[in-house]
Amino acid sequence: MNSKKPVWIATVIACTMVSCLLLIPGCGQAEDIRGLQIEKLEVEIEADPENELLEMTSFLHMRIERSIEDCSFAFLQPSEITRVYDARSERELPYEINPYPGAGEGIYELSLDLSKCGEECIVALTYRYDGESFYAEGLNPTTNEGLVLGQITRDSIYSSHLFYYPYSGEARRASMRIVAPRGWIAVSSGELVTCEELQDGMTLYEYEIPFASGRLPYPLAIYPYEVTEALYDGRLPVSIYACQEDVPYSEEKMELVTGTILPFLEELMGEFPFEELRIVEVFPKTGMTGLATKSLVMLSQDTLFGEPIAGDYSVFPATVLVDEIAHQWNYYKVMFPNYLAEGISQYTSDLFTERYVDPDIMKERMATYREAYANVVGLLAALKSYKDNGETIEEVAERLGLSVEEVEAYWQYADYGEVPISDPNVYLSLYFLKGALAIDALRNELGDETFFAGFRSLFQEASEQEATLDHFEQCFESACGSSLGAFFQRWYYETGLPPQ
Repeated sequence: MNSKKPVWIATVIACTMVSCLLLIPGCGQAEDIRGLQIEKLEVEIEADPENELLEMTSFLHMRIERSIEDCSFAFLQPSEITRVYDARSERELPYEINPYPGAGEGIYELSLDLSKCGEECIVALTYRYDGESFYAEGLNPTTNEGLVLGQITRDSIYSSHLFYYPYSGEARRASMRIVAPRGWIAVSSGELVTCEELQDGMTLYEYEIPFASGRLPYPLAIYPYEVTEALYDGRLPVSIYACQEDVPYSEEKMELVTGTILPFLEELMGEFPFEELRIVEVFPKTGMTGLATKSLVMLSQDTLFGEPIAGDYSVFPATVLVDEIAHQWNYYKVMFPNYLAEGISQYTSDLFTERYVDPDIMKERMATYREAYANVVGLLAALKSYKDNGETIEEVAERLGLSVEEVEAYWQYADYGEVPISDPNVYLSLYFLKGALAIDALRNELGDETFFAGFRSLFQEASEQEATLDHFEQCFESACGSSLGAFFQRWYYETGLPPQ
């Protein structure tokens, strides 16, 4: 079998970012729970890395606005559920836990019977994870390589995407109480309000989180970190958490973030939208992790964190850092749909490279995106033909000189082929590529002054609210004073790439 990757694979890997907003298919929102408001989520965690265990208790403070019988949440299957009950009455609550339809292995749907609960109740769950159950892998849609979404080992614990508490994305605020061995540091979102040494050789970390998690669960990382801290512009605390050997990379990243990235992004999109920024190194068993959640960025040691930048802002660790921090505005301050958010973020990284690396690079990069897009569309068409002829994944992998895993990444999308990037069935790397191309085309049509005025206005009005493609279009129409309906129709609602 030919071991050399085809050109289209190499092009996509070289020119697109790690998926910082990867969602496990079929998960991320509980089923319809209108009429039920989760006022607060409380999660208590006792970490025992030596035995690869997490002892967990979650409290859901609920207000039921109308009579409902039950509700469901996405949930990572624990190794053991000890109890599910109403914390006020101590009444046991009936529940079911079943595989989440269409989701990956280990992801379940937790259904709670609330028929005996009053208008206000606190649903409590006690449960446990071990190293086998607290683990899941996803697929990076731009490299077709696996990435670990969370794990427990004797050396480190983290979750970037795991639903380690009953998750709906609807909790208005949260608190995280994490007990870890002395010398280990626990990191999550929000404000660290307690760091207290306990008598049994453990340390308590308590975070108050004044915002909903949004489209991903609250992150978690526990490790014997070294912390590098700075105050950006006299107002924004920035903290970088890394292993001792990677402290030089923390210091290098801090200089880049506070001296270049944040000034650039604030010029482009306005003031940083949260009270602080944390950048956290994690250590997956395999693959890489790049994640943006509200106020926090996670980067895997391999490839993304533990590599030098050395003043070269074109290297992968630098461009990914720009991409992830940019998502604090684009996806969290203003919650665009993923197909739009990733195109914006991709182009934001390209703008950074244009500014600080090569002012002439944009034309070359857009040409590369066009080639990569055409190659992926061609592959999907070829796979559809092979599938229709009854060939297996293994046979197609052999035919194309790819691994089975690489073919599997495209296999289900071959049935749809090329669709508009706003279509839920689009292959994910296509909206990275075409999304960036669309924004570059918009810039060329409007000119820099009007384009950048419209771009900045995207993030000035809405705050932590869902936003649509219509909002995106209207901001640019307001900037230029004319209709852009035909432009957006061609780029977002039709297939193919309009000519340059």
